[in-house]
Formats: sequence, structure tokens, C-alpha cells
Amino acid sequence: MRAAEIKSAALIHFLWTKTKSNSEYDQRQVQPRKSTARKKGHIIVTSSVAGTRSVPGNAVYAGTKHFVRAMLDSFRAESVMEGTHIRTTLIYPGAIKTELLNTIAPSETKKMVEEFYRNTALESQVIAEAVLYAVSQPDNVDISDLVVRPSMES
Repeated sequence: MRAAEIKSAALIHFLWTKTKSNSEYDQRQVQPRKSTARKKGHIIVTSSVAGTRSVPGNAVYAGTKHFVRAMLDSFRAESVMEGTHIRTTLIYPGAIKTELLNTIAPSETKKMVEEFYRNTALESQVIAEAVLYAVSQPDNVDISDLVVRPSMES
């Protein structure tokens, strides 16, 4: 969605949809676990490489992914302030073979993206391996940000 195409009602709906599940996860899942007697754990969230950069024509989507980054940064800081050992990892997948392409409206852009994915995208197993890598670190190590993308993706 390009900035010039945005109508305020559509933007509000899009932002609400893209961020709602993350903020509900925050309130219902993360906070109660942080207050348990155990005071340790690992929060892992997948986002998108769109959360690491800004791309023309992708401002709103990238903005929602930057929101996820800010949310997890806050969780990390709260954990340190509270003296807990709750690690946080944000995984930024690049081109991974998933159902994501089914959500793109038919267009020339979609055709180009589909061709790129056919030739370049990684299998979803690599994300599972990234999660395993993050959780297998010693308790005093926090892999906070992990970008996983094909070597041929810029």
C-alpha cells in the first residue's frame, strides 16, 4: 500500500488488524507469565524483514512490523528492570515458502514476487532451526534479533 493510496479509515482498519493480535498476545500471554514465581523463560516472535528496513510502497506494512520490534524491545527492557531472566528473540524471515503469497491481490507485482519465491525462497524448516538456535543458548545469552533470508535476497 503506497502512502498516496491511504485513506484514513482504511489505514486505521489495516493497522488495527496487523497489530491487534500482537497486542492481545502481550496482554493475555506475556504479562501473566512474567509474573510467575519461576521468572524465567523465552518469548519468541516472528515478524518480517520489513521490520528492519523501510521500502517505498510498503510503509504501512513495514510500520506494523516496526511496532512488533518496539513491543519486544520494551518486553526485554522490562525483564532487565524486574531482574527476571526472560529472554526475547525476534525473528525476521525473508522469503520463506509459506501461504503469504495467497494474501497478495492479483497484480504484476504479485507475479514478480511469485517468480522470486519460486526461484529463491527458503523452506519453512529454516525458521524452526532459527528458533532452536535461539532457545539452545546458555541462560545468560539472549539472541534478540535474528534475520533469516535467502542468500540471494537483498
